[in-house]
Amino acid sequence: MKALRFRVRNYRNIDDSGWVPLDRVTAFVGRNESGKTSLLKALNRFNPGTGERCDAQRDFPRDRYMGEYVARNSTGAEWPVCSIEFALSESVRADIATILGRDRDLPQTVTVTRHYDGSLAFSYAPAIADQPLRPDPLLDALGAVAPADGDGERTAMLAAWADAWRERLREAGDLRGPSGRGLLEALGRDIADLGETDGGVRFADLAETLAPMLRAPHGSRVGGHVDALVERHLPVLVYFESYGVLDSAIWLPEFLEGRRRDNPDARVRTADALFRLVGLDPQDIARPGDGAVRADEAGQRRMEDRSIRLNAASREISRRCAAMWSQRSHRIRLHADGDHFRIWVSDDVLEGVEIELESRGKGFQWFLSFVLVFLAETDGGLKDAILLLDEPGQSLHPTAQQELLAFLEHLSGQNQVLYTTHSPFLVDGRHLDRVRPVYEDETGHARILEGAWPRHRDTVFALRAAAGHALFAGVLDREAPVIVEDVSDVTYLQALSQQCSASGRSALGDATRIVPAGGAAAAACLASLFMAEHRRPVILFGGTDAARLSRHALVRALLDNGDAAIVLLDEALGWAGHDLSLEDVVGESIVLAGLERATGLALSPGSGERDNAGLVERIGAAGVDLPSSWRLSTALSIAESRVAFPAETLDLASRLFAILESRRRQR
Repeated sequence: MKALRFRVRNYRNIDDSGWVPLDRVTAFVGRNESGKTSLLKALNRFNPGTGERCDAQRDFPRDRYMGEYVARNSTGAEWPVCSIEFALSESVRADIATILGRDRDLPQTVTVTRHYDGSLAFSYAPAIADQPLRPDPLLDALGAVAPADGDGERTAMLAAWADAWRERLREAGDLRGPSGRGLLEALGRDIADLGETDGGVRFADLAETLAPMLRAPHGSRVGGHVDALVERHLPVLVYFESYGVLDSAIWLPEFLEGRRRDNPDARVRTADALFRLVGLDPQDIARPGDGAVRADEAGQRRMEDRSIRLNAASREISRRCAAMWSQRSHRIRLHADGDHFRIWVSDDVLEGVEIELESRGKGFQWFLSFVLVFLAETDGGLKDAILLLDEPGQSLHPTAQQELLAFLEHLSGQNQVLYTTHSPFLVDGRHLDRVRPVYEDETGHARILEGAWPRHRDTVFALRAAAGHALFAGVLDREAPVIVEDVSDVTYLQALSQQCSASGRSALGDATRIVPAGGAAAAACLASLFMAEHRRPVILFGGTDAARLSRHALVRALLDNGDAAIVLLDEALGWAGHDLSLEDVVGESIVLAGLERATGLALSPGSGERDNAGLVERIGAAGVDLPSSWRLSTALSIAESRVAFPAETLDLASRLFAILESRRRQR
């Protein structure tokens, strides 16, 4: 059953989370101490794989414990902890139909609530109400046992038998009670006895109709049977904190003793996952109970068998690890020496040099433990479980965190995944709709936002960074572009290029992409990101002081082969020292007409503050309050009206395009 949403109440610093929607993968993002861990722990109490139960003394909100829980002499039954709404699967609904009857409106969803005393409450939509088990299907089936056009003594006997049963069933009415159960069982015996004389051919439909009515619950509330059915299908929740980072040295007698405990240690659970995943029984690889290695033939065969098993397991672990971890190529070797079991790791950097697992980086230790546990659990019967991960991979490098994110996406094909993080590299910028920001309000209680970003800077930082990373990753998927300062520049360049191409002048190539950055400083920053990926874009700056400063900074920091990748508009057009923008290329009359269409303002540009002021500065000096987006709306108006640019404008644009394309080819 798929979990649709959940609600946590009365748990630590969470009074009421409200209903929180869930996806295949759901990320809870927030700063430390915001309540993320409390959310996962409350969810884990719903149906934990480790059998942990709610403990009011430890888990009930401390500021309310004495005044509410203790003061009311609570048993826990009245205090809900966690509610989850599930979509009922088709198989579960089919099983419910055998209880309620197929003529009923079956529920589509169920909301299950766990209380502090461990009890569960069930609520269905549509609601389930007790309904009598009517005999009507049996009455119809009995009518077909002896057809009206039949003849002969046996047909007459069967007709009388069927009539008698129809009368008894009509008198009974509701067959849900104990007496109804007795009637149905008696009818079943009659069908078996009569069917023996003719092979049961006449009674096949009747027996098929009777079978589900016999399976239906009798003598108790129908809803209770449905509740029991749903409870059997509830997914298990697996919380990774219940497991630990794997030890590289395991003393088998101590491990076997720890595994027999009711609540094994976290590291014991992880080691157990390792043995289960590779199909090894630690009892089989431990040496004989007398502590001596036998030298006879049986002892030698036992040692050979252990070596074969460990070698096969080592290859399997190495293969699985390589499929999910590309930071380095690791080889895992499992080794048993008497009662001691060790894990050795080598890699492709120091080939053949083996190091104990605990001497490897913390990131790899965590990743290997994580992979072992969840591969073991999902392969071992926890398919369709809900996986809860608290701050996964926080010691991993950002590129490894990105791999972990892809691995979680893969896991979600069979298991819903919920995790907490404050790392932007563990937030999927392509699916920000899956993110649930968690923050602490002014009263110290946790709050979860949906459909909005929080105001708290610490909480929103990871989301902003993830969104920016996703945006840049999308740009990097293609060839390095021509970077310009503003979106209006993109509009002007595209319009000018189309008309230059149509008139046979130089134009932008078909493969040339133009990417707006949002200002000269931002253009320099975006260019540096491309160059960090070994892609050198062409940057078109306006003829402004800010652009010249950005060019100087880029040349000093990154462009070791000079500034050929940077084009200043004023220099390219032979107007060095003028504060030019593409509006100056388009022309004053066309820009002012477009501005009037876009804003309704008819302007006469001012003189500007300097002799070399460009059109944008002079429009700003006209003494009119312009909307902040006037440049973009003006450019769009000019492009949409398909203004025919004069020849001198196209000649200037063609000269610029020839320079841009030449610089692109030089990269």
